[in-house]
Amino acid sequence: MLNCACQNQSTKTIEVLPYVGSDDIDSVVEVNNPFGRNHMTKVIYYKKSNTLFLTYNEDGELIDSLAEDKKYRIHGLRFVKLNNGSKRYQNFKHGVKDGSGWLIDEKGIVRERVYYVDGKALKELITYFPNGSLKTYQYLTTYGIVFEQEYTEVGDLIKDRGSPVALFREQQDSVQVGNDFRAIVELAIPSRAELRLFFFNPSDSTLLKEIPITYSENSSYVKIASEATSQNDNGVYLHWILSSSSNKGEVKRDGYGAHYFKVYR
Repeated sequence: MLNCACQNQSTKTIEVLPYVGSDDIDSVVEVNNPFGRNHMTKVIYYKKSNTLFLTYNEDGELIDSLAEDKKYRIHGLRFVKLNNGSKRYQNFKHGVKDGSGWLIDEKGIVRERVYYVDGKALKELITYFPNGSLKTYQYLTTYGIVFEQEYTEVGDLIKDRGSPVALFREQQDSVQVGNDFRAIVELAIPSRAELRLFFFNPSDSTLLKEIPITYSENSSYVKIASEATSQNDNGVYLHWILSSSSNKGEVKRDGYGAHYFKVYR
């Protein structure tokens, strides 16, 4: 329904760009002073039975936008300007939160990023200080918070717990290609950290693959596949090393994991 032109943190801007293709519009209705407020709401009816509501304040500023599907459920990107000047953006899918969300303060600084799947907060929940620096990073799965970090405003790492290897033990996170098997690993990659993965063959502990991973502006979580192992092996072992940047110096810690392919036996 709505497109979000979302630039990186350094530009500190997000815009709501409703698509209004003239060929798709059935009719447009303007409603003045809805709910007794000095606002104007533009209702755009599309030929495919979708409806877009755009509400403007007395200064002509967009303060609320939402799209509904043909069953009157919010669908697409919802935008609301809050009373304190902050702006909230959240993607919906047929009435439930699904996809990325942002909170932008009155100065245009991204203060929160969140991701929903079918109405539940999953993957990343990230908060930022007013100066734009990282405050907290949490990675959520169906098991809850599996990894989190917290920084002070000057960049001191004050909390670092859990495993950045968010999903590795689940048997369904395996793929079979011919007679070979690969473990699919979901990783949490905070912006102030670097992660190195080492995959080992469980039968003789030989190194299968080494992967260095750093934060990307496009995505700070990633799924990767281990090196292929034969059907004679029961799984793959993993060793991870996390190096986090802190104002007081680099902080390193590591951990291990095992992934078994019993789903194919």
